[in-house]
Amino acid sequence: MNRIVSLLVALFLPIMLPIHAIAANTVLSCDAFASHPTPIGTLVNNVWNQQAAGKARWEQCLLQRDGPNGPEYGWRWRWPATPRVVFAQPQITHGNTPWTSHPTPQSGFPIPLTGLDHLTISYAVTTTGDADFNLATTFWLTDLDQVPPQADINSIRAEFMVWSYASDNFFSTPAGRKRATVEINGIEWEVWVERRWHDTSGTNDNRWIYIAFRSTKNYLDITYNAAELVHYALQRGFLDSEWSIADIELGNEVMRGTGETWVHKFRVSTPALNTDNI
Repeated sequence: MNRIVSLLVALFLPIMLPIHAIAANTVLSCDAFASHPTPIGTLVNNVWNQQAAGKARWEQCLLQRDGPNGPEYGWRWRWPATPRVVFAQPQITHGNTPWTSHPTPQSGFPIPLTGLDHLTISYAVTTTGDADFNLATTFWLTDLDQVPPQADINSIRAEFMVWSYASDNFFSTPAGRKRATVEINGIEWEVWVERRWHDTSGTNDNRWIYIAFRSTKNYLDITYNAAELVHYALQRGFLDSEWSIADIELGNEVMRGTGETWVHKFRVSTPALNTDNI
């Protein structure tokens, strides 16, 4: 009898362990645009183009789990195979996005471009699944030097993106036209620009300049000085030195499929914020 019990335990243990690991994840929220503060930033369940899924079933949730060095945060998603569009951008953020109101804004923002010499972005993530997605930091730039209490999308002047990763079946290029390939921070970047970009969901009709620095190699673990990328864009006339950075968002632009991302590290460092991990 003991041999039979041992055999049954041996057979079922490999099945039970993954189930236990999944159960250890805490779902913080699956609500559209839910936000959750964490020690390394605010998680946001951004589903800005959810209507493109039509009647197809989809899910996107914010997650927490116990990591080797304390709590870790992330998100998971499941989106339909068609249409071939970006449905959402689950993310972890710092600052005050111009797309929503901020009754209690985060201090240290907006960050003026004038005099910006040091803005280090450092992160490490892992992503699993069969999805089409990228990994990018988005900086929304406005012409305001203070945070308005209400959303002010008409203040948006630029969407400044830094792509460090794209899966094989994600869009082959960012929006716009390729303007250059440059080496900055010891990393080779393609520079893409679209001077009159817009909300491709069709919800809003305001326009802004879109600039993307796309690394020519894929990185899920990277550190770079975003101020040097900003300086390049200023020198080329793509940005205006009178503008400011309203917020900084690290996230996945997600298309079809199922995926799960865990953020092991996300640090933003600049003297304007007087901190290394806001």
